[in-house]
Amino acid sequence: GNFNEISDAIKNIFNPDYKFKEMEIVPQSDTLPSAVIEIQNGTWEVGLAGRVQKNLQEKGFGIMEIGNSLKRPLASTTIYLINNNANIAVIKALEQELNTNSTTTLPDWLKYEYDDIESATDETGNKFNTTTEILIMLGENYLE
Repeated sequence: GNFNEISDAIKNIFNPDYKFKEMEIVPQSDTLPSAVIEIQNGTWEVGLAGRVQKNLQEKGFGIMEIGNSLKRPLASTTIYLINNNANIAVIKALEQELNTNSTTTLPDWLKYEYDDIESATDETGNKFNTTTEILIMLGENYLE
């Protein structure tokens, strides 16, 4: 309700005798079960994944990682179910929140063995974190 402890800590930051109070860890909201969620920005809009991460975290979703998509721009936002056993309640809540559908079918460019033959760069390998259960690819329609 107030900032007295924070103010006191700031005033005493360089005082070696000051005993800082342990931070209380607030448990994550239990309204949504946990799932390992990753967001990738499939647009050229700078910072979009970070803004979506903040918005979803405020609504109780746990976002593990954000980044940019290998392929941009993407026309549509899609939720890819990397782990078919991901919690259905989380998936449905994400679909509703992002106004999009989920799929278990990955496009070729997201698969491990994908390598663009028109590029000199080797794109084979992981396109998302290996522990990701749900991958959100933000598309241009998210900006509308």
